[in-house]
Amino acid sequence: MRRLLLLGTACALVVTACGAGASPAPRLSNVAARGGPSRHAIAAARKHAAGREAQLLLRRAVLPRGARRIERPAVVRQRDTGISLTSELAWRFSFWRVSMPLELVSGFVKAHPPHGFHYYGGGGVYPSLDFDNGAAGSKKRLLTVDLARQAGRTVIRVEAGVAWIYPRSPREVVPAGVREIDIRNGRLRRSVTKPENVARIVRWFDALNVIQPGTTGLECPLILASRVTFVFRSADGAELARAVAPSRPASACGAIEFSIGGKRQTPLIDATWGRRAFSNRVQRLLGVRFTRPR
Repeated sequence: MRRLLLLGTACALVVTACGAGASPAPRLSNVAARGGPSRHAIAAARKHAAGREAQLLLRRAVLPRGARRIERPAVVRQRDTGISLTSELAWRFSFWRVSMPLELVSGFVKAHPPHGFHYYGGGGVYPSLDFDNGAAGSKKRLLTVDLARQAGRTVIRVEAGVAWIYPRSPREVVPAGVREIDIRNGRLRRSVTKPENVARIVRWFDALNVIQPGTTGLECPLILASRVTFVFRSADGAELARAVAPSRPASACGAIEFSIGGKRQTPLIDATWGRRAFSNRVQRLLGVRFTRPR
């Protein structure tokens, strides 16, 4: 499927390196609160809000003068939307027709990106022009203009996509009482016992998102990463939880396996990208570099 959105523009063939210094821990903004609305209710509300915003976003597309709104035509009936590896996407559509050659319409649209958006490519089932707002995660906004010829005119479909996040259950977090984290990656062995570092890694881990339901079953590109094992232990050394994470930012094409007391939980992905991705933060905090796969 086209327009595979590796949010944050991370290269699929590069294993992330590390820097120095630790970043502040994020809030658990995508974990449903205990005793509050169910995560399914939260997800439904977020999806509805994203759909409303996408409907408004359709107006941001700049079309040639003389373009007229029409009903859905058969010529562009097949959907050609993009996908995300880290979020859900709410899509809305509008259809137009203009008495201009397709090549001139394409040139006009490309030369007039919507305010706050930039052109990043095209292609797919129909001749198209793809724009985004340069953001990631739940702030991602997409606009695509698909074009087709029909009876000497150009038919236009505008696609507006707004990202939203399916929340994580409050039961799917690291249990209380962790006093040690054992980290293994190839020959690397680290036992983290300093209370502030243990607390920081747990906060980062609990701020991860669950793998998004709409991203399962994707055809993924080649992603090279080594496996990093995290064992969360109590004060007496008992294993409370375990995670196996990729050495690069985690997405639907390389999620984090997580289990609590030996019971598998929903796989996890990064809520932030680049230097703020979980694996990168841990490397900087501990001053280590995870193994590059051979």
